[in-house]
Amino acid sequence: CDDDTGKPEKIVMAEVSSDLAWGSMTGETYHVGTGDDGDENLIRVQNAGLGSGNFPIFDDVMVIADFDSANWKKWYIPSYEEMVEDIYRNRTQIEAAVTKLGGVSNIVLDQDYWTSNEDNTDFSKAWIFNPATKSGSTVAKSTAYPVFRMTELKY
Repeated sequence: CDDDTGKPEKIVMAEVSSDLAWGSMTGETYHVGTGDDGDENLIRVQNAGLGSGNFPIFDDVMVIADFDSANWKKWYIPSYEEMVEDIYRNRTQIEAAVTKLGGVSNIVLDQDYWTSNEDNTDFSKAWIFNPATKSGSTVAKSTAYPVFRMTELKY
């Protein structure tokens, strides 16, 4: 929630049913996931024009990325910074909501998830983040991990 208004700023949807590779173009230096804003990283991937199948986690979110209405912005994959600021910082509230909806607390958050960030020195790797432990590392883009999707409310 926004600290000033109490209104939710971002909505998170955990995609835990399937593990996806970050990208299939390992070692290529396209610099598409280098910012601290997941929405901007998605735009970089879309603008790279490299075709479907090259960035599986982004292909997955682009299926719903164009969804737009009077109240919602498009879906995207959070950056590493957003995983820390939005997911880790609010993990207690997220776990409570998951439990309230019939899920199991800690199941969703205690694992590694892809971020939308590439390693800025080795572009064959990208960042993963574990919201329960506030830890992250870089792994090969061909490795499969689950993905969080995020969107924001429009005001």
